[in-house]
Amino acid sequence: SRYGARVPVVRSRDYPAAYCREAQSQEWHFLFNQLVNSGLLKMIGEELTEITDAGWDYLEKRPHARGVQVFIAMAFKGMDAIHFAIAAGIEAAGYEPLRIDKHEYVGGVMDEIQARIRESRFVIADLTHNRGGVYHEAGFALGLEKQVILTCRLDHVQDAPEDLRVHFDVQHLNLITWTADDLPALTVRVKNRIEAVFGRGPLV
Repeated sequence: SRYGARVPVVRSRDYPAAYCREAQSQEWHFLFNQLVNSGLLKMIGEELTEITDAGWDYLEKRPHARGVQVFIAMAFKGMDAIHFAIAAGIEAAGYEPLRIDKHEYVGGVMDEIQARIRESRFVIADLTHNRGGVYHEAGFALGLEKQVILTCRLDHVQDAPEDLRVHFDVQHLNLITWTADDLPALTVRVKNRIEAVFGRGPLV
């Protein structure tokens, strides 16, 4: 076997690529069996599967996503360390981060923000401190049918006062939460989410 290595699953860090509720199990088995029948997966037990050589070949040959720029929407004051952690995850996934206050331009800031979002592959919006501008930029990107990855400091999701708490209409979304004492974990989770959703970027 060319690939044979087993990859351990770390439950505190890794997350499933897919799941289904019991009521949808028939559809799940139909899709899963298609992967097995096509030779991309094989069963190695009642609950375990293994990616075959053909499966790894398929993953390796997937086309890289087009475009390299990723716009970061976030609060600025006191957030440089978080910016660096998010930017490091973007770069590790093969893309180029851009935060507007680190970017040279002339003219109005909102015109520049909208122009940079338009040309970006996708957007990462950090909702920490509940800045209205961040919600606006995320909404603008969604209006352009661009994907938005959301991040937020953990205590702003769970225990924050109402003026800092993430708005109720986005609390159900799959946010990447982080804590200031473990920013390397934020970098890893941003990288993993980007690669899972968009694939590896052209700068890898």
